[in-house]
Amino acid sequence: MKTALNKFLAFFVIVLAFNMEACTHNKVQQEAEVVKQLPYFELTDQDGNAFTNASVKNKYIISAFFFTGCPSICPKMTTQMKRVAAAIGKDEKFLILYHSIDPEGDTQQQLNFYALKNNLPASWKLLRGDTGNIYRLANYYLVRAGRDKNDAAGFIHSGSFVLTDQNGVPNKYYNGLDSTSVQELIHQIQNLKKI
Repeated sequence: MKTALNKFLAFFVIVLAFNMEACTHNKVQQEAEVVKQLPYFELTDQDGNAFTNASVKNKYIISAFFFTGCPSICPKMTTQMKRVAAAIGKDEKFLILYHSIDPEGDTQQQLNFYALKNNLPASWKLLRGDTGNIYRLANYYLVRAGRDKNDAAGFIHSGSFVLTDQNGVPNKYYNGLDSTSVQELIHQIQNLKKI
């Protein structure tokens, strides 16, 4: 009798596990079908031009967050992003977006100076706007960006480069401080250029 009961319980546990797996799989599949939509934004680029969602329509975007007065990771990020810009070349289906997290310090003139000083191509937009827009975009991209009273420069941000597809959906994150990770991004860009 005990053996029959044990067999029944084992069978019951297996059936229950399969049913739970099916429910979990369906839930994960449904969640995967929910596509994030790029939030509406109004920013200004280094040349003083308006920059909105319409500016990125049908473009692959490589996004990062920075500020021109950043003494730590930003110079290295800019060096690595120059490699990305070289891989993009003049291909107009790609844009590099550098979102300033210091709109007070990073005036349009300061961003323009930064672009000229670093010899940045036209496909590389240095963007500024109110902190609400900038931080909402950081949240959308799931990267850290904001004020930090404990940091000497007053700000903290991620060193990630975020590759976004032509629908504005983040596809992959790359470490903007690591040359191997940036090389992976360059390889992905080369593949996307063939499409």
